[in-house]
Parts: sequence; structure tokens; C-alpha cells
Amino acid sequence: PNVGITLGLLVPLGGKIENRFALAIGAYLPTIQVTRVDALDAGTPQFYRYESLPDKIMVVPALAYELHPTLSLGLGMQVLGSLTGTADVQLDLLSQRFTRKNLKVDVDTTTGLTGGVLVRPTKTLRIGLSYRESLALDYHLETDIAIEQVGNLVADISGTSLFTPSQYTGAVAWEATPALLVTGDLVWARWSAAPDPSAHFDVTLDGAPLGQGSVEADSTAVDLGAVDTVSPRLGVEWRPAEAWAVRGG
Repeated sequence: PNVGITLGLLVPLGGKIENRFALAIGAYLPTIQVTRVDALDAGTPQFYRYESLPDKIMVVPALAYELHPTLSLGLGMQVLGSLTGTADVQLDLLSQRFTRKNLKVDVDTTTGLTGGVLVRPTKTLRIGLSYRESLALDYHLETDIAIEQVGNLVADISGTSLFTPSQYTGAVAWEATPALLVTGDLVWARWSAAPDPSAHFDVTLDGAPLGQGSVEADSTAVDLGAVDTVSPRLGVEWRPAEAWAVRGG
């Protein structure tokens, strides 16, 4: 289980630009598991499209501009992280102790583009198009274990987690009456680009102290075979009174 806090902020910019510009930011902060990376073996049953996807920090800033009373443009980005690290360990089997232990982990920033167009051909009709670039958390951990009297073991672990695909959305909002609003969406999600969900291990053992040559082993990437999805959505809002709204979809 997890608990998160969602924040949304919209700031129109007034003054000489007459509120034609607006800044916005959305943020999601999980409070129990701030960001969690899962890399389950491909042979393990799992919900690939869900799993740990909600367990990540997300920051989404954007800027919008009203080019004309009937046309607005928006541009922004999604911000996530990537994980890289190294571990350098030396182990003495005879004394049964570690003679060296070094660990370094970096969390870098990765971004994905967002953009949109809003058209208002009439006072009661709005048409929108939007794009969201794919985003994923990449990780790369390299472990070098020098085992005295045995050899050198290098394990290179890498993969992609928390993947969300590119999305193209078309939407319409129609005010049928002052009290009735009807909306519809059609979302095309590029799941066919989804990566292998399992971690990739490249392992090398140099057994020179034992009189053996180098031993190498790696993992084969899995062809996920995912396909794109197209999701239609419909929503209705009815206002029986100025202070009340009833919604369904």
C-alpha cells in the first residue's frame, strides 16, 4: 500500500500581456514509498501496466498561451529520475572479512515532452489535441567484487522500469445547454514500444587465481509483444443548481 499527495497550481500572468500566458505545475509525491523500482523476472506473473507505476515522484510544469480567443497552445514536460550506481567490494576469504567497500549511487533527471492545442470554434464547443511523450526510469548498477584467492566477479545490472507510453489524445467538450456539458476523449497509447520488464544481468568471473579462464553469462531480452491501445471515454456534467454539479462517465 502507498499514500500520496497531489498538488496542482495554475497562475495566469496578468499585466500588459492581458492574461494570455498561464503557468501551471502538477506534482505527485508518494509518502510511504517515494519511488520504487520493480524488475520481476519475465517468467513471473505480473500486472505490467500497473505494478509499481503509482510509486514514483512526478513533477509536470507547463506553459500555455492564448494566441487568439479561439486558439490556445500549451507546452510542458514530465520530470522523473534515472538511477546509476557502482559498488566496489574486496573480500578476503581466508580472514573472512571485507577489505574494501565502496558504493556510489546517482539519481539523475529524465524528462518527457507534453503539448496541446485547444480550439474554441463556438461559445459552446471546445476541441482539444494533446501529446505526452513516453517516460521511464532507467537503472544501471555495476558491482565489482574482488574475491582474493578466487578471482574477480563483475555483475552489470541494467533495465527499464516505471514505463508509461507515448499518448495521443483527441477530445471534445460540448455545452448542450447552460446546465449540461458533454465531453468525449479518444486516447491512443503506444504500448507496442514497451520494453522488457525484467532486469538484464551481464556477469563475468575472472578465475585466474584458480587457474581458470574468464567465465561470462548474460540474460536474453524478452520480446514482450505488447500492442497499442485505443481508449474511448465519455463524460457528462449536469448542474441542477449553480452550487451543484452531478457528473458521470
